[in-house]
Amino acid sequence: MKTAAAILFLALVFSGCEKEHKNSAEKPVKKELNATKKPKIERFELRDGNKTIGIEFNESGFKLSGTKDVVLLTFFTSWCSSCKAELKELENIAAKYKNIDIVGIQLDENSVRKNFFISNNINTNLKLAKRVYPMLHQPASMPVPLTLLIKNNRYVIHYTGAVPQEMIESDIKKSLGD
Repeated sequence: MKTAAAILFLALVFSGCEKEHKNSAEKPVKKELNATKKPKIERFELRDGNKTIGIEFNESGFKLSGTKDVVLLTFFTSWCSSCKAELKELENIAAKYKNIDIVGIQLDENSVRKNFFISNNINTNLKLAKRVYPMLHQPASMPVPLTLLIKNNRYVIHYTGAVPQEMIESDIKKSLGD
């Protein structure tokens, strides 16, 4: 009887250890699988007429597609007097610098037309703004106008509020290598 009890005891001890060993061997595999997760990528598509511009965000920043190498990306509203003044200056810049793209992101519903790309899709534009503003350490209230200068998908500088056309042009010339 004692022998049978000893054998049963040893069988339980070894089977328990074996299960524990299997579980501990599985854990590193699960961690390894989690470590190879793909980074979260968020995509936005902006349309204006026949043109589509893509903006893709990941952990390291963002990437534009469908644009030239140098881009002015401006967030604005139709009711903001500073925005109206800056949009006029951006139209002048668009006429003068054909080798850059200007992308307007309208944050209200009153449609604005300019001689450069304007996205009027308010839902997409607001989601995009909520993604961009924190990257620039801007308040959630979304100050307008907010304009970013981007070269080869890299942030160069941004302007909060209306800035003189000459200041923007100076930075564009530096980005173009003039």
